[in-house]
Amino acid sequence: MSVIYRILYQVGLTPWEGSAEQAGARDQISAMFDREEDGREPPYGPALDLGCGGGLWSIELARRDWQVTGVDVVPKALRTARERASKAGVEVRFVQGDITVLQAAKVGSGFRLLLDFGAVHGLTDAQRKAVGRE
Repeated sequence: MSVIYRILYQVGLTPWEGSAEQAGARDQISAMFDREEDGREPPYGPALDLGCGGGLWSIELARRDWQVTGVDVVPKALRTARERASKAGVEVRFVQGDITVLQAAKVGSGFRLLLDFGAVHGLTDAQRKAVGRE
């Protein structure tokens, strides 16, 4: 699957990022973040964005005062994410790695929030179990 994403990022075909910008999707995800933050004071703690791609949701969480680590296997996606975070003026730690072997990528542990907006569903059953173990 990562080969497909590498190719799509290389040619600039990332329709999932466009759908993330749609008002309805953004409102739903913002409401989900609101529920997670309800009754708590910032900073909210560490969050892990699995398959962060171009970093849209990692950056949004960082704006909301989460300490975010985004992990993705596609180098070009991570370059885009780093550029976006810099332009947004937020700090996000982006790590290149496979979400099925997070320990090898040294993303750390102790996350209060795990995000998956489209990464795990595309994996095989064995890969999904590996993500869960990690």
